[in-house]
Amino acid sequence: MLILKSEPPEAVQDPKRLEKFLVQAMPPDGPVIYRKYESTNALISDTYHDRKFPWVEQFTDRPPTIADLAPRVLIEDGEKEDGKRGISLSDGLICTYHGTYNRDVSLLPDGTILSEEEADAREELSGRALPKYAEWCFRLVEVVFTDGPERTLRAMETAEQARNRAETKMFDAQNSFFTQMM
Repeated sequence: MLILKSEPPEAVQDPKRLEKFLVQAMPPDGPVIYRKYESTNALISDTYHDRKFPWVEQFTDRPPTIADLAPRVLIEDGEKEDGKRGISLSDGLICTYHGTYNRDVSLLPDGTILSEEEADAREELSGRALPKYAEWCFRLVEVVFTDGPERTLRAMETAEQARNRAETKMFDAQNSFFTQMM
């Protein structure tokens, strides 16, 4: 489990947008948030990730593979009794996860995970080959705090409210311009 502070770090400018986003780097040896198993059989899987490099994934909510489980990344929330809650889409976070190769395993039909040694022993006893998978362990490496929640609220404004806000902003800009001219 990993807990994010509700006070985000310094802002970083996004070159594609005018807004500044807050970026928090996480320790590289943090807890494993989720695992994925990639088949080593080219007839089963059409993907292959190089084991020397991280497998990178980004999500704005909990990773889909663990969405139905108890939250593993929490954010501080003063409104909750225990002071924390699971992250959600409405938080406006972009979470970057790096998966690192851990080991080769075999998965049984009932979901049991066997180490390479256990799988070899079972194959010798049964005379049948077991499917092999590469186990990848994913850790949270970076969190970007965006203006997503504010943009969601603005999207729900009525057209009238949006027009009034735009007019106010325009009048403020004109007023500032004329004040500087004098």
